[in-house]
Amino acid sequence: MRVLTITCLCLFITTLFFTSGKASANDVRIGVLAIRGPEDSVKFWQQVADHLNAKIPDHHFVIVPQSYKSMEQAVVNRQLEFVVANPAEYIEYEVKYGASRIATQVNHVGRSESSVLGSVIFTKSNRNDIATLSDLRGKSLITASKTAFASWLITRDELKRQGLSPGDLASVQFTGSSSDKVVMAVKNGEADVGSVRTLVLEQMAQEGKILLSDFRIINRRYVEDFPFLLSSELYPEFAFARLKHTNWQLANKVAAQLLLMPHDSPTRRYPNLIGWSVPDNYETVRNLMQKWRTPPYEDYGKVTLRDAVRQHWISICLAFTAFMALVLVVFLCLNIKQRRKKYRILEETKQDLEAHTELVKGQRDLLTLQKEELEMALARVKQLEGIIPICMYCKKIRDDSEIWHQLEQYISEHSEADFTHSICPTCYDKAITEIR
Repeated sequence: MRVLTITCLCLFITTLFFTSGKASANDVRIGVLAIRGPEDSVKFWQQVADHLNAKIPDHHFVIVPQSYKSMEQAVVNRQLEFVVANPAEYIEYEVKYGASRIATQVNHVGRSESSVLGSVIFTKSNRNDIATLSDLRGKSLITASKTAFASWLITRDELKRQGLSPGDLASVQFTGSSSDKVVMAVKNGEADVGSVRTLVLEQMAQEGKILLSDFRIINRRYVEDFPFLLSSELYPEFAFARLKHTNWQLANKVAAQLLLMPHDSPTRRYPNLIGWSVPDNYETVRNLMQKWRTPPYEDYGKVTLRDAVRQHWISICLAFTAFMALVLVVFLCLNIKQRRKKYRILEETKQDLEAHTELVKGQRDLLTLQKEELEMALARVKQLEGIIPICMYCKKIRDDSEIWHQLEQYISEHSEADFTHSICPTCYDKAITEIR
């Protein structure tokens, strides 16, 4: 009863502190994801605040339970100095708000511990119709939240490995941030199958809330050195992260004390101790988020023009230079071809002109010859003009040299006319008479 009273009081104080936004100067606020509800979160995480308060007395560390939605808003409003976030939340805060991990959680149930997590997919032990993930087709599934890394994103990835999508299920229900509600919903028959992060079933069994024998683990896996129930691949545990505005000297002190925090002697107040290791590599988490395009990777794989220019500007410049060089070469080739064509046309024109000139010259020479011949013909014609002395008896013609020529001879020599001989009717009659 006393423990419950103290827990409720702590919850009331932290809730009042967070909603009012007022805190003393030395308060250091640590936001934690309340995956099992605010009351259980304060009870579980108070051991971290107690340790830090004892080791760093000049500051007062306060646990502030958050839901998935309120945690990001508190980070944006600088209402927290540190956060304990699930792997996906940490990656998102790192990318969007400059958070940096300083430690990775080591979880305990009894004497078993682990710094990695996965998902546990389960049903009631008496559900003989559900033995493998393939049997989930047409069944209802319940989990914590769409933003839950282990209980939903990892589970969804495992379903895809078996060729199942959420659309193949009868329904998918979300309870918020409480994993306990998921377990109890399956126990009470409100859903066929449930999915929570690793350790939840063991912790609830240790607290006397359930019996592990009441449930059957679907797609159960056994990994060496991992002591808890498991249905999926493993990923790094929750990250303790410093926010961008938090003093780095304080962050160094906190990181050092987290690594020195004892976690091998459970007590009645803290039966499940929290330990811390050096920050793990969260790239497997980032890859899974990119695969499913969860925030802040909603547009992962979709390359914008700005992204393409930023990432490949050297290649773009080289390609542009090569393109311009190619354009220049093509331009020069076309220009040379065009010049050759013009040159050929000019040559042909020149040849045509020369041929025309020769033709004109030939025609001119021909015209000269024709002119000379014409002049000579005219001259000859002129010789036949005027008074021609002709014998009235024999019809001979006298030339300028006083020589008498036969009429035919004279005309043939002074013109182009030729003669053919015949006899007219009168002369014919006369000649016949003389012959007779």
